[in-house]
Amino acid sequence: MLEHYRNRDLMPYFQVNRQIHESILAASNNDVLQEMYSNLSQRVKRVRYSKQMTERYWSQAVKDHENMMAALEKRDSQLLGQILRDHLCNKIEVATLAGVIDTEDDKSVANS
Repeated sequence: MLEHYRNRDLMPYFQVNRQIHESILAASNNDVLQEMYSNLSQRVKRVRYSKQMTERYWSQAVKDHENMMAALEKRDSQLLGQILRDHLCNKIEVATLAGVIDTEDDKSVANS
């Protein structure tokens, strides 16, 4: 995954990223978690192909993944949980910018 990032190969990066996520989920043996991931994955799929996936967001995602690996190696579940929450917030921000997720302002304008 890092090699694809260094080479700026976005699509192969996303493919490896997805494989890693799915491997971790399969190892969890948690059907609820797997269903949640599947639902979220479908919603953010469009973000991956949007112009909002800037270098800043991509760089942050790579840092997040490196921090996740470090927390896993330390077996620090609290740190990992915080990293995962921050990572998800970054995805939500990108999705909002790409128009994938409506903000409260968008909803109030649409209802006017």
